[in-house]
Amino acid sequence: MTNFTAQWDMGYLIGLYACIGVAVICVIAIIGGLIAANNTRPGYYGGDTGAGVAVIAAVVLLIVTGVGLFIATPFSGQYHRFVPKTGTVADIGSRLIASGSGSSATVNQKFVVTYTDGSTYGCLDTRCANVTKGDHLTLLCERVFQFNQPNEGWDCNWGEDVKANGSVIP
Repeated sequence: MTNFTAQWDMGYLIGLYACIGVAVICVIAIIGGLIAANNTRPGYYGGDTGAGVAVIAAVVLLIVTGVGLFIATPFSGQYHRFVPKTGTVADIGSRLIASGSGSSATVNQKFVVTYTDGSTYGCLDTRCANVTKGDHLTLLCERVFQFNQPNEGWDCNWGEDVKANGSVIP
């Protein structure tokens, strides 16, 4: 059996790193502009205050954004991590989900896995169609923000299925 650990969603990490990179480039450009202004006009410091405020504002914005991405719902870190959810399957069902309209309408199938402890997870992988009652299943799940709902759900990707006869389906 495979030992799964929680992992960050790569789309979230790439966006976060890109935001940090842009902020660093902005700060470097502002500091470079200050140095260039002071070198070309010695004795003139009128623009330093505005540029200094801009540097401080950029740093504060970066800190607030970084903290907000991990605390504020739906940007909290819990909505951007795949967490392994393991259990014995008590029931499995499926539902069709329609999205879009007209010529851009699509229909997706989502499998609903219920473990013996009563927890329910939505599986977005077609391999969940082969899961049967009594299987020892591991799903890699990411919390899904649902506005104005008492509790959020989980969208899961495939992890591993261990059948009752001991065969492992990776």
